[in-house]
Amino acid sequence: MHLKIVTAIHGREKMTRAFIVAMNRIKHQTGVETHAVVTHGDVNIPTLGIYGIPFVTSENKPVSKKFNAVVESLKEKDWTHLMILGSDDIPNTRLVEHALTLDKWDYCGIDGLWFWGLNPRRAGFDRFGYFKVGGIIAGTAKVISRRVMDAVDYRPWTDDRSGGMDGSLMKKTRNALAAKGESYTAKRWSLSDVGGFLMDVKYESHVSSMSPITRQPALWTDQDPYEVLPKYLPESEVEYFRELHEGVRIIKAQM
Repeated sequence: MHLKIVTAIHGREKMTRAFIVAMNRIKHQTGVETHAVVTHGDVNIPTLGIYGIPFVTSENKPVSKKFNAVVESLKEKDWTHLMILGSDDIPNTRLVEHALTLDKWDYCGIDGLWFWGLNPRRAGFDRFGYFKVGGIIAGTAKVISRRVMDAVDYRPWTDDRSGGMDGSLMKKTRNALAAKGESYTAKRWSLSDVGGFLMDVKYESHVSSMSPITRQPALWTDQDPYEVLPKYLPESEVEYFRELHEGVRIIKAQM
């Protein structure tokens, strides 16, 4: 299996730096490379250069058109599967190591992940915890086979979406496979079963708040970030998030 990670980047310099550092760790520990699409002239371009993350540029919206640009840029590259991450999603290395075993599947998705509210202007600020999600490829860290991407000519989303992207991807790709008379395989897996970790950080101009998550108490478990993070991330990355957390708490106190 030859896996690549794709992401879209725009602004949020401090949060994006945490993501880039995490992707650099993953490349060195697993060999899996990240490819990004970034807004023209974005503040994060120098950091992408420092860490050697290849990127293409695109207008920022619609988001689906932006993600299509990075997938399409890989059409002539060597890979068998893509993992789709947001630039505010932080995985541990074990998550990617396990993803490298999923070569038999066309669609793979996780059944839960951690969230951290670090936007002092949005609901759910300063809450951290685990949320159990549903759907075969709901949310981030979806792994999609090249066969699926080829069926839609490497443009898996409709170009007009800035939300509802899971549904857009599934509808377009399934319809394309059906039109070719092809079926697909799908798998949902648990981070806890393999020692995996993935954290979605709601920071600055994140498109959504914590409200849809914390309004579902049966699926949400509050936790202490400083008890959880050291189990999965390097000390330097945990300390960076501690500084980020302290900074936004100061902003909140001044509001």
